[in-house]
Amino acid sequence: MAGIAGEGGIDVDEGDVPKGNLFDQFITLVSGLFQPMLGVLSAAGMIKGVVAILAAVGVAKTDGLYIILNAAGDGLFQKKLFQMWLRSSLFLSVFSLSQFHSLSWQSVQ
Repeated sequence: MAGIAGEGGIDVDEGDVPKGNLFDQFITLVSGLFQPMLGVLSAAGMIKGVVAILAAVGVAKTDGLYIILNAAGDGLFQKKLFQMWLRSSLFLSVFSLSQFHSLSWQSVQ
């Protein structure tokens, strides 16, 4: 239309080029590792807060609600139950590896 004819194109994949300096890349890596975990971490903290309120108002530690909420709040912080799997899964997803690698990495720890 405007008298410009051309059929060429530039094949550039900008996803492979690191953005920013080394510090920015490090902050991006740490944010990518912990950002998916923040929702679960805040939920566990809120549950632990409810357990603390229940203890402050005098609910017995042998009460069923107290026991269930205490176990649910502690679930994220127990090393052998959930935390190691979550860390290895998030770590390997940031580096674009498969779930097979995540499970094998988990078994080594």
